[in-house]
Amino acid sequence: MIHRSHALSDPGATGLSVGDAATRLGVSEKTVRRWIKAGRLQAELEAGKFGPQYRVLVPLPGLAGAVPADADPRTIALTIAAAIDERQAPLRDEIDRLGRAVQDLTRAIEALLQSSSAEPARGDARPSRPRWRLLGAR
Repeated sequence: MIHRSHALSDPGATGLSVGDAATRLGVSEKTVRRWIKAGRLQAELEAGKFGPQYRVLVPLPGLAGAVPADADPRTIALTIAAAIDERQAPLRDEIDRLGRAVQDLTRAIEALLQSSSAEPARGDARPSRPRWRLLGAR
């Protein structure tokens, strides 16, 4: 186990507290600690508020090997930001496409409302008597 006080040893990973890891895995905190000690989960000890605490390492997709292990924090942060930006690009494209579709539909609705207001009111063409009385009047 690596003991570090400030930085995680793997720049392509992020650390979760034992409680957060337990919640995500759907197990108890004791189970997460047992898995760490058994080697099933990678973790490191960090100085915490109440003494050393485990941080469970979770690899970030797309960053494995993208940043050298001895990179400075700014390089790591920029690499993570670029990876996030790359992952979100399709979502931004979809949002833009949906925004344009909403604008097109809004214009179509406005055109329909304008054309319906230009037609004569149907209430003016109605007979003064109810329709059922018109049937018996023949």
